[in-house]
Amino acid sequence: MTEFYLITGFLGAGKTTLIHSLLPLMRGRRVNVIVNEFGAVAPDEALLTGLGAEVMAVTGGSIFCACRIAEFEDALHDALEQKPDVLLVETSGLSDPRSVRDVTKEFERDGRLKYRGAICLIDAPRFAALLETARTIKRQLAVADLVLLNKCDMVSQEFLERTETLLTSVCTARVIRTTYGRIPPEAFGALEPRGELPDGTDIMPDLTLQRETVLIDPLMTKAQLNDFLKLLSEDTYRMKGILRLKTGVHLVDCVGTNLRVIAYDGAAEEENALTLLAGAGMPLRQSLRAAIRRYDGLVRRRIG
Repeated sequence: MTEFYLITGFLGAGKTTLIHSLLPLMRGRRVNVIVNEFGAVAPDEALLTGLGAEVMAVTGGSIFCACRIAEFEDALHDALEQKPDVLLVETSGLSDPRSVRDVTKEFERDGRLKYRGAICLIDAPRFAALLETARTIKRQLAVADLVLLNKCDMVSQEFLERTETLLTSVCTARVIRTTYGRIPPEAFGALEPRGELPDGTDIMPDLTLQRETVLIDPLMTKAQLNDFLKLLSEDTYRMKGILRLKTGVHLVDCVGTNLRVIAYDGAAEEENALTLLAGAGMPLRQSLRAAIRRYDGLVRRRIG
């Protein structure tokens, strides 16, 4: 029987980093990972490949949206056909995962899968602000069996205590403070579902969320890319991709105005694609048009 773990958390909370820290705890076991990206490309799939796990991606929306559940069920079926010991599912940061047990119950009933619980990553520096604007955070916390309050090294002790007080006021799951997505082995080993999950399929399509994919010309330099990202940073939740530039291959992993462009020793995405995600009401498209005009010939929108 395959043990199933759900990894949730808003955009940029550290879900992929958490999986990096989990895999060493499962040495000697066969591990499959399903990565869900709201955008059209899945850079996290590339980042996890080669770490001793079988990785597949489901892109283009939340796997828990009613319009995508059939595709998620197919991905689960394909993963379980390989009979892994452990299956980790990293959800999109924009997912509402309340329907997870509805999706897995058929596989649990026939004895192929055992649901071990949901771990929710919380970004300590951004939690208070996002709680007011991102409805999916409360829904992710409602499903959580364990909460990791991540990036604690990035805030003061006073700020951290205020954040933890706010977090425990909206969530009853156990909260552990951490950095770099690390999880105590004993906490992971003891993880169990707390009980019945709140009701759930999110029948509303992901129409209130904005997503754009832009294609970056390999002749662009890192300095130009940084400037391009800066033009968009105020109007996005997340920008992510693996790009080949004039100066080499780089991983772009931006959370709000925190811009991160680092050298990457793997392969770039085939299309040199960068995914941009924003919330309802954020002027992403206007900002993107202006940024593309500034770098005409080096950046273009991907249509479709």
